[in-house]
Amino acid sequence: MTMQRKKIIQFIGSLFFGFLFYLALVYYKERMLSFDPAYYSFLLLQQKAYNFSNGRWISYITEIVPVIALKNNCSIVIFLKLYSVMFILVYYAIFLLCTLLFNNYKAGLALMLSLSLGFRWIFYYATTELFMGIALTILLWAIIGSANFNSPRLKKWISTLLSLFLIYTISYCHQLTFFMVLFVVLLEIISENRYKDKHLLAIFAFTIIWYFIRVKFLTTSDYEKDKLNIIETSINYINDFTNLPYWMHLKSFFFMSLKPLCITFLFCLILAAIYRKWILLAFSILFMTGYVIFTV
Repeated sequence: MTMQRKKIIQFIGSLFFGFLFYLALVYYKERMLSFDPAYYSFLLLQQKAYNFSNGRWISYITEIVPVIALKNNCSIVIFLKLYSVMFILVYYAIFLLCTLLFNNYKAGLALMLSLSLGFRWIFYYATTELFMGIALTILLWAIIGSANFNSPRLKKWISTLLSLFLIYTISYCHQLTFFMVLFVVLLEIISENRYKDKHLLAIFAFTIIWYFIRVKFLTTSDYEKDKLNIIETSINYINDFTNLPYWMHLKSFFFMSLKPLCITFLFCLILAAIYRKWILLAFSILFMTGYVIFTV
């Protein structure tokens, strides 16, 4: 990629995250005073200390500045505004890591698309750890797709170990991040024909093994255990798939809230067919189908 194109992407990124920052600042009440964000805000205000729920300690990242402000006796308005914009600042920091540190501008573009096409009124549900998992998964893709994997042995090992640590961290965002991590790793293997890359295959194996351990043995909260019970129940009723309540909700949610994302996905499938990327095309269709079946 030419330097001029890199500068254009950096400029677009600055505008994009600057606009999100502006929205988060102006609509801080809508983002932080309803549903789970209101509960988290109340806990931070009450305790003036870091708090995380369901074992998802990744929340610490976005709580650092608001908690420091609370300990310095800031007003509630200032606290809520800081809490609201911290999520955007973290996303922008991840964008800069993808582009400037790992020189992966495709990942930078993917991050912006993920935070726009996949969002609508969900923008006002700021504290969901799954969103942080999306951004960190894009960072993982930036690492495994960077030039460091084709660099001298030391850099490749450093990148591999960093990827493993990042997967460990992402697993504490949300259990569904397993599908996102698995997707980007398999996407990199298939799209770049890296079937013999031992480091990347090791990352793939670690993803499977670690998430099995994390979900099976390290799930501590009742909330996440209930989610696992829902999955088991769905498997038992697979023959009545189209009548399952969550399938009906998911179908409605996708077409009402994620229509641009669905259209983009179909467009990508068409491009894969035009350029005769048959393995990539089959992988994309099968993976998304499997994801829907499993999560419903």
